[in-house]
Amino acid sequence: MAALCLKRLVAPTLALGLMSVAVGAQSVEVSHDGTVDFRAFKTYALGPVTVTGDADPLMVQRIVSAVDGQMSAIGLRKVDKDPDVLVATQHWRGVSYPYWWSKQFSGYDVRKIFAGRVVVEMIDARTDKVVFRGSAEETLSLKQSRNERKADDAVAEIFEESPWGTDFDDD
Repeated sequence: MAALCLKRLVAPTLALGLMSVAVGAQSVEVSHDGTVDFRAFKTYALGPVTVTGDADPLMVQRIVSAVDGQMSAIGLRKVDKDPDVLVATQHWRGVSYPYWWSKQFSGYDVRKIFAGRVVVEMIDARTDKVVFRGSAEETLSLKQSRNERKADDAVAEIFEESPWGTDFDDD
């Protein structure tokens, strides 16, 4: 009976502990339409910016600026009308509550951990179809300067794994 109770306690604790590890490191995922010739895109415009959660408006501006810079760096020219591709961004900031358990500590230590996510979607302006989607999620710091660096790094990593990047199709 005691072993059964221990299993009921340990399994959920381990599962929650593993979830907290995933939140601790930057996670970047990209996908793209393999039928699209990305070299055909020469111009772009910034599209819709979606903000959910309690995202910091200054951080959103910084991320949009970083995306704009990356688009220019890959050789696309920004235009006001008739772009080849629209670049939409989504921003999210939220709270997670991971649990830690150890032999030295009897009970649970619950802490708020702030996480942020940025999503970059490239939409073919002619077909209105998403041709590329990249997302990055990271645990946020209490220091704004660290979060700014993390945001820049997240956007850069998304573009490194884009069809224009050096890490494209590296698994």
